[in-house]
Amino acid sequence: MAYDPVMGVGEPTVRAGAAERLLDGLAEGEAAAQAIAPMLRLRLGHAETGLFDEAVIAGIRGMLRDLAEQLLADAGDAPREPALDALERLLSARPGLLDHLHALALEARAAERLQARLRLDPVVSPLLQALIAAPEPETAAAAMHLLAAEARFLRQQQQMRLPVAELPAELFDAVLDAARGAADVPDDAQAVAHLPGIRAAYDEAATRIALADRLVVAMGAGAVAAGSLAHAGVPLFLAALSAATGEARGVCVLALQPGQGARLALLLRKAGVKREVVQASLLLVDAPPALVEAIAGISPAAAAAMLAGSTTVREPAR
Repeated sequence: MAYDPVMGVGEPTVRAGAAERLLDGLAEGEAAAQAIAPMLRLRLGHAETGLFDEAVIAGIRGMLRDLAEQLLADAGDAPREPALDALERLLSARPGLLDHLHALALEARAAERLQARLRLDPVVSPLLQALIAAPEPETAAAAMHLLAAEARFLRQQQQMRLPVAELPAELFDAVLDAARGAADVPDDAQAVAHLPGIRAAYDEAATRIALADRLVVAMGAGAVAAGSLAHAGVPLFLAALSAATGEARGVCVLALQPGQGARLALLLRKAGVKREVVQASLLLVDAPPALVEAIAGISPAAAAAMLAGSTTVREPAR
């Protein structure tokens, strides 16, 4: 039987209605996704624009300010606020940084929703508990490190803070460059004298995101267990989904947000997650019943074909 790019090999054409519902849902989610970057810049600069959740925007503003304060030391008698304001503007213009901060804020919100829905500990999921108890010392130690990192992350999100050392390497380099650019006059040299120390201490492998990625790799074939949102918890679920689909982590975070159920369903099916597990995860994010039903007729190949038509920017997964 000929390959149908939407239905997959040998899929009955009577399932076309299911594919149409998923494609419609993906298109609606895509429209929202494409508006994120410009709307973030607009919303951050104009307090009266109510296009994004106030708590998410406040969190992004807080993280920007926290990064600026870490990067620009007190330079003595010189007023610090104008310099911090200028550095914030430089940081917000760095490609990818606002998207990353937005994804972090959304990830924390997803963990909160999952906790409210299942009374699931946002730090210690059933899968993480099992990994902590693993007989392999390296796996157990890595799981304990992730537990501590996740607890810090959620606490920092409540405080609207982000340690610069938690940034991915390319963004870490970008924000340090921005700080040096904001202090390019001799009188400001003291303000950035500490930056070499920050760079020397940086270890991307010790970041929370890298820890989750490494645990998923260490699980090998057992990483299939991370395909269940309720079992894995948010950080391991995102790491496994990104690894299995090749999509950027931010795209996977977006899939957990309201109105993005079609994207989540297709990503999970592309990853080869069983239909019943996909449907259980969709129920946790309040996907429409028709969407939950529609995914039953979609093969992994068909899901991959539909996602290939998405225009959401795909950065290399990290």
